[in-house]
Amino acid sequence: MANTGKNKLVRWARLFVGGYDLSADSVGLDKCENSMELVELTGWSDSVVHGLASQSRKVGIYGYQAYLNDTALSGAYTILKTPATRTVSLLFGGGAEPTYGDPAYIIDAAQINNLGSFESGSARFAADFIPHPAYYLTGSPLAVILSPNVARTATFNGTSHNNGAASTNGYHATMHIIASSGGTWAYTIEQSTTGAFAGEETTLATFTVNGSAVTGEYKSATGNVAQYLRARGVRTSGTCTVIICIARK
Repeated sequence: MANTGKNKLVRWARLFVGGYDLSADSVGLDKCENSMELVELTGWSDSVVHGLASQSRKVGIYGYQAYLNDTALSGAYTILKTPATRTVSLLFGGGAEPTYGDPAYIIDAAQINNLGSFESGSARFAADFIPHPAYYLTGSPLAVILSPNVARTATFNGTSHNNGAASTNGYHATMHIIASSGGTWAYTIEQSTTGAFAGEETTLATFTVNGSAVTGEYKSATGNVAQYLRARGVRTSGTCTVIICIARK
């Protein structure tokens, strides 16, 4: 992704919540948090402070604002008016729509508010999304896009992504079906030690979602992750639009 400045980065940000694309209603975003608060213990060494389990891990999407669109099927009002637990993926593109290899921020999220307001004559929601408590110590929300927002009409193999090296601490991943004709698909994330994907690849993750309806899914697992990854969708029937992102722990 080209470094084209923060304005273009935000302009091409795309938010997906539980399979619904809220990007068209988006107005603003405060921050995507991934930090650790230190406990004040004057006189204690850094090594002691950093080892304390009482440090507060802060992860979440804060200050997301959207127009109260109550006409579109997937409008922000319809989705955000009742706070719920949903898979959330925020995709970033540098000067264009987010695509393979671009960054994303992913969490299995609980929406914790839906604050209404009027600004410049428009009605808006402000929502925050935080992860389940168990998520806080299991990995970074910073991910990479393996399958961008593209309509699929046939079995596909996504572009191979090079992670730079293998890892041993597992992964977490999100997927969204944002459009479906009601068919049947099988979605996986494959891994390869060489990047050839010529028969040596293995399946890293298998999603439960079958592409028959708009929805989202979050997966997390421990273990080894190879250097090269790609998304794969095998079509039995129908068409769909699927987004898949992954972060290594």
